[in-house]
Amino acid sequence: MLSQIDEGGCREEQEKDCGSMVLVIFAGSLLAMTDVTAAFADQARSKAKASIIRMGILSQVDTQYVIKSGRTTYRITGQDFSFWLGKKVKVTGTMTRTEKRRVLEVTKIEEVKKNR
Repeated sequence: MLSQIDEGGCREEQEKDCGSMVLVIFAGSLLAMTDVTAAFADQARSKAKASIIRMGILSQVDTQYVIKSGRTTYRITGQDFSFWLGKKVKVTGTMTRTEKRRVLEVTKIEEVKKNR
């Protein structure tokens, strides 16, 4: 198995071994890149799930609850909002995407009182 080293640096009988080493190194670098890519993807996902706060009048459209704030209407989910209908509220939650639109998953709701 030990023969003279040729000009290229690999032994004639060990060319398969050299090719295998190159393949192992290449596969290892791909796995390392995959881990880095996954870490960046997880970071992007966590930013997408950031907590947001919105204020507006809570109303009902068909069977869905919404918050109307200026020209924007937010579809909300997460609990029964019938008590809050017609009131100005402040909601905290996370925005999630569905197939057709974004939905605000409410984790906290409170009525906005007018200062006198």
